[in-house]
Amino acid sequence: MAEMAADGGHGGGNHPLRWTSPMSGFMLRRFVELIAGGVKTDKGFKEVHLNQVAKNCSEHFGLSITGTQVYNHLRKWRARWVKISKLRDISGSLWDDTNYVISLEEEHYLGHIKDHPKDVEYLNVPLENYVQMLAIFGSGIATGSATGAAHGEDGGVAAHGKEPCKDASSSIGKRKRASLMSEEEVLVMSNMSDAVCEVAIAIKSTGEAHPKLYNSVMELPGLARMIY
Repeated sequence: MAEMAADGGHGGGNHPLRWTSPMSGFMLRRFVELIAGGVKTDKGFKEVHLNQVAKNCSEHFGLSITGTQVYNHLRKWRARWVKISKLRDISGSLWDDTNYVISLEEEHYLGHIKDHPKDVEYLNVPLENYVQMLAIFGSGIATGSATGAAHGEDGGVAAHGKEPCKDASSSIGKRKRASLMSEEEVLVMSNMSDAVCEVAIAIKSTGEAHPKLYNSVMELPGLARMIY
């Protein structure tokens, strides 16, 4: 992933800001340093943190970068983390914890890429900034829209007409629960929490739910273990 376009704003003139790989890595490392320094992110990074990282990036790269641009870019990395978490659950996949590679056998890989061509950047190649993503998103930190409270989306403050969802880490981050669940199960639970949250928002906004929805959800394989 050589570049990511920032959503809105300009950097250093009239040209749209482009996030290069070095810029992305630098930004993510600044957030990791904030977490290591004791910043609480159970409700997402606050606006002061976004602006601080934006200032760090601006000074380091000689560009004009805003907290909103940092927020939008962090959301993109959070989306990548969710994608990686799902791909690690593919049947037959192997995880290289040294090089951070999701591996598939050649035939399986070719078949998967044929059906999902965009996944080529995630499979059988070292995952860029995996360690940083793990530190930021791996324990339910900065979930939802990746940052949360400062911009009010899925981080404890309602935004754009949506009601906030409870952070997945509040339900799976307890020591007792964590000790009973594997890393893969924690990731599945986190992703499931995000999906259920969206369903709940949709139901509440329409005031209607399919009569068979409850039974369909409760009959999902493995759901009882995740809940209890």
